[in-house]
Amino acid sequence: MPNNIVDVFVNNETGSVTCDPDILETGKSWRKFRVYWRMVTEGWEIHDITAPDGAPLDPEVFYDPKKNGRGWRMKDKNPKPGDYEYVVHVRRIGSDECIAHDPVIRNGGRR
Repeated sequence: MPNNIVDVFVNNETGSVTCDPDILETGKSWRKFRVYWRMVTEGWEIHDITAPDGAPLDPEVFYDPKKNGRGWRMKDKNPKPGDYEYVVHVRRIGSDECIAHDPVIRNGGRR
């Protein structure tokens, strides 16, 4: 499912995190989607995916979160159209250094 992959990068010089795509669009569908966040930068791992306030993502929309190696995966029910903000938290392997970025999932809803 290549359209459901978000590549996560860390700029070691600026300490910033970016996601590609920054807005993941699921489109209209009859099915749920698996979203995969894939850490690209060596020496870092995705530590968590949360709502902007740090709480878990809405379980009516997103469920079954799991660490996936240095990445993360989660199921998206895609129940109704809308933009869902989230925060990807990354951690430098072997340290307590954590940084975050806040991209968007744009659900297309059910057909």
